[in-house]
Amino acid sequence: VIDPGHGGRDPGAGNAQCFEKEVCLEVARLLRDQLNSRMPEVRVVLTRESDVFVPLKQRAAQANEIGADWFISLHCNAQAGHPRAVRGSESYVMGLHKTKENLEVARRENLSLLYEEGQEAGSDDALERILLHHLQDRNLQRSIECANAIERAFSTNHPGGSRGPRQAGFVVLHQAAMPAVLVEMGYLTHPDDAALLCSTEGRRNVATSIAEGLGALLANAPVKACASQTEGSDGAMYCIQLAATRNDPGADPRWRGVEGLQIAREDQLYRVFVGSYTDPGQARRDAFMWVKRGFSDAFVVPIPGTD
Repeated sequence: VIDPGHGGRDPGAGNAQCFEKEVCLEVARLLRDQLNSRMPEVRVVLTRESDVFVPLKQRAAQANEIGADWFISLHCNAQAGHPRAVRGSESYVMGLHKTKENLEVARRENLSLLYEEGQEAGSDDALERILLHHLQDRNLQRSIECANAIERAFSTNHPGGSRGPRQAGFVVLHQAAMPAVLVEMGYLTHPDDAALLCSTEGRRNVATSIAEGLGALLANAPVKACASQTEGSDGAMYCIQLAATRNDPGADPRWRGVEGLQIAREDQLYRVFVGSYTDPGQARRDAFMWVKRGFSDAFVVPIPGTD
């Protein structure tokens, strides 16, 4: 899922040439086209297709609902003071505001909450919050790898260079149940970055950098194997690993009554799998349900020979 930041009554940062909301939408469209061309097997969804306002929590909720594998939120940065004081790209993952500068960036992007009419402190179910935090903890390393890949591409392609991966508390990332990165594509307050972000060619170059970073990340992604019993199932591409344990699942009462279990022995571990899917989104949604049932280590893996 590609999330063009801001939109509608929330313009974001801006200058005399353009606003953040329009830069984000155009780069998102270009990025979608490039990803579709580079990796036609990948489905790319935008959280908004036009100049409309979408609440922060709804953006991540869209990704959660369809079981997205990645969530990339696009933004432009701004800096008070001298216009040439700072420029370049930054990519953020969910974390603590480790510096005053990171806190200021998160504060500015989270101001979108002010445009959400009638929003109150949520009454979300406590269990759902716990499960979401659990998934975020497990996905943090993958988020960092994604941020690193994007910034490596920017470091060679962005005229302003890369300011590197960082951590801060963005609301839109906090709600995502998958690896998530917020990309600040440059500073609209810096005249050279502004020239890049406010031009058609510059936006295309920015989209190309992000696509290259994501392409490198996915090309090097480790592949975990499902149990051999599932290999060759008609149309199957994914299954869910419920656990990896040194204890024989056949002698463990925990697994009694769980239908469709598949067990593989590997490296002195028993790996327990369930299901077979052609739709990775449905597999991710079912994995989330297994987490809710108490199988906290559940996650989706590809079946060998089908990817």
